[in-house]
Amino acid sequence: AIQSKPSTIKNVLIPIESVQEVIRPAKIKIAQREALMWNSPQQEAIAYGNVVHEIAASIYTQNDLPLALQQALDTGLISASQLPLVSHSLSQLVHHPDLVEAFAEENIVWNEQAILQPKAAVVKPDRIVQRPSGEVILLDYKTGLPQPKHKQQLAEYQHALSEMGFVVSKKLLVYLGDTPNIIHL
Repeated sequence: AIQSKPSTIKNVLIPIESVQEVIRPAKIKIAQREALMWNSPQQEAIAYGNVVHEIAASIYTQNDLPLALQQALDTGLISASQLPLVSHSLSQLVHHPDLVEAFAEENIVWNEQAILQPKAAVVKPDRIVQRPSGEVILLDYKTGLPQPKHKQQLAEYQHALSEMGFVVSKKLLVYLGDTPNIIHL
């Protein structure tokens, strides 16, 4: 058996040099872009959209909405006072005419599932819905305003799914808010 040897601790004093210059608060700048929105309506809208997005990740069919809301309450994600507004937004989402087939009972649904690609980055679509026909509906939830990079992101998701043998029949960007804004691609 090999026995370890006790180490010896050396007390080495390292002198700390004094600061030669006074720090001027006016020269300190905050680099985060989000800091420009602190306590602003934009920040509140993004935070609200993120909460709705997180709850939506636990909804597979329209029937899951009550349980998803209850879980959000139980975990403290939302408060009782926020429940009516969040419930309304998510109800608008799952019952939206453009999305009703994506929340139907007969589908196979993968929410927030990572797709490992050979020689490429891992992608994680918000919602992949396989219809009984085998065709796939691809949804990605967004907050804020539409941007070209959102379309590119969905194209990357479609490519990954196509490489796996799926046929993507619909690609939808879903901008979350009181009423979802749906963009068909």
